[in-house]
Amino acid sequence: MFGKLAKVGWLVALAAILVTASCATPKVTMPTPDENLVRTEAVQTAMAQLTREALLAPSSNTNTSTPVPSTTPNMVAVTATSSMGGSSTGSGGTSGSSGSSSTFVPTWTPSVYIAQYVEWSQNPQDGYRCQSGDQIDVSWTLKNIGVVTWKQSEYYYHLLYNLEGNHSTDLRLTKNTLYYIPKDVDPGDSVTLVVDIMCPVAPPEPDQVAYTTQWELVNDNGAGFAKFFFRFYSVFHTEPSATPTITPSPG
Repeated sequence: MFGKLAKVGWLVALAAILVTASCATPKVTMPTPDENLVRTEAVQTAMAQLTREALLAPSSNTNTSTPVPSTTPNMVAVTATSSMGGSSTGSGGTSGSSGSSSTFVPTWTPSVYIAQYVEWSQNPQDGYRCQSGDQIDVSWTLKNIGVVTWKQSEYYYHLLYNLEGNHSTDLRLTKNTLYYIPKDVDPGDSVTLVVDIMCPVAPPEPDQVAYTTQWELVNDNGAGFAKFFFRFYSVFHTEPSATPTITPSPG
């Protein structure tokens, strides 16, 4: 009797152990870390950080100054803070400023003596046909686009030459060979210059010979800086004959 109870108890205990084992949570096994892979990733991260810092930090050997443009004749290099090249040394020179942070910029040196012909201001126009032996006034208007004033008592215009056809001539084509400008002309202002042209006495044939006078405007230093001319024709003419008076005969 006792033996049967012991056997039953042993079976119950075994069944309990099996139920408990089936309900237990399975254990997860973690893989062993690869130490070489960990070290490689650490080195790559460090190199990326160093590269980023190198890009953000300027190198001490990098030249960060603004390049100076090369100058050419009629140009002046001046500092950006100076006005009209106030510290410059002159045409083709460089700035006299000693500041290390100045930026050089080119600027054109203004021309001093420039005369601009005012288009269609000439009167009469080239090709004018004047009567043989007449005197006419011819005018041109010039504008001062330089930087100095043309003084009435110092600036003048004078005859350069006379031409008959395409050759020089000794014919007197002008009443005077030199005129002073009629007024002071400030930069931006204009002036009208007038000369007296003498139409030569032309023969009846041919009457298509062109005559030309050329003039030059001269500054206070005696240097010419503007030229202008007038080309015309002298036409021969005769006085019309008187109409004869017819006296009717008595009839």
